[in-house]
Amino acid sequence: QLEKNLAELRRARAEINAALELSPGDPLLEELLLNAYQDELAVLASVTQLTGANVAGAPKLKAMRAMGAEHQIEKVGAELRAMMPFIQKQA
Repeated sequence: QLEKNLAELRRARAEINAALELSPGDPLLEELLLNAYQDELAVLASVTQLTGANVAGAPKLKAMRAMGAEHQIEKVGAELRAMMPFIQKQA
């Protein structure tokens, strides 16, 4: 999906550049081109942040999961599921 999104952004940029060759200095086309570059940079920054978070954020993620598992709603959910024997985990 990432490659598809990046390819679409690059295709849009190419089309805008072609239009700018026909209408040099068109402010709308220049703004669209700038937005296309900014969108691509945002996608790449997100990927970088997510891949970095996988390594650096692992301890924080584990701590957050542990806190979530101890949350009151999880305890109530377990009690409710225990009261409904027809809800069984599929083996």
